[in-house]
Amino acid sequence: MAFPSPTKTYHTATYDAISPSLPALTQKGKNVIITGGGTGIGRGIALSFAKASASHIALLGRRLKPLEDTKNLITTSYPNVSVYVYRADVTDTAQLNTVFTSFAKDSNGPIHTLVANAGVHLGYSKAVDLDGDMFMKSLEANALGTLNTFKAFIPHVPIEPDSTGFRARIIHTSSAAVQLDMPTNMTYAIGKFAAAKVMQQVDAEHPDIFVLNYHPGLLETEMSTNVKEGDPVFEFPDNGKSCYLF
Repeated sequence: MAFPSPTKTYHTATYDAISPSLPALTQKGKNVIITGGGTGIGRGIALSFAKASASHIALLGRRLKPLEDTKNLITTSYPNVSVYVYRADVTDTAQLNTVFTSFAKDSNGPIHTLVANAGVHLGYSKAVDLDGDMFMKSLEANALGTLNTFKAFIPHVPIEPDSTGFRARIIHTSSAAVQLDMPTNMTYAIGKFAAAKVMQQVDAEHPDIFVLNYHPGLLETEMSTNVKEGDPVFEFPDNGKSCYLF
């Protein structure tokens, strides 16, 4: 993929140096909550935390069945990991507050890590034709939803920092769309750009919390394959394949 990046080598599969099973990456004793944890990237992240021996993992999403399916995958392969599922929408602050409080109680301790992975893509449109309601819904779901999630998390983080100097960690799933000029993708790109800025502000205001904005590259997920007739397809000359960026 040709876009500005300090990364010189792109990997299409995991490799030993980042394996969740490495002792240096152990999450033993940690409580982790993952929004959008039922499918795609969220499911993969949940499985990695389970492989790293996290003690308690909470999966949050709008649909119960994918959450239950992911829970079953984890508990089958990693029976020592306790997994909880909670149905909630990140735009609903009351639901989020209830879920985070419930998980803190269920896990019998603070929440050490938040993976803010939930996001939506509502469709494509040229700027001149852009529907204002769709634009605002994307901002609400992607940017305000990320802020809501942080605000629900912060009352439940540990009081004291650990040996690394941080009280807690936030991992935010951003998108390559933030960095690329992609025609007709304004609604999603700006929603994700605003969400990334939310996390930058959180980082600036909370030096005792580790905050990571990352984009996962080109992945085939439920959202990326939900192609509607008339949606644009982006061509990359390096492999000749048509693909979406999320």
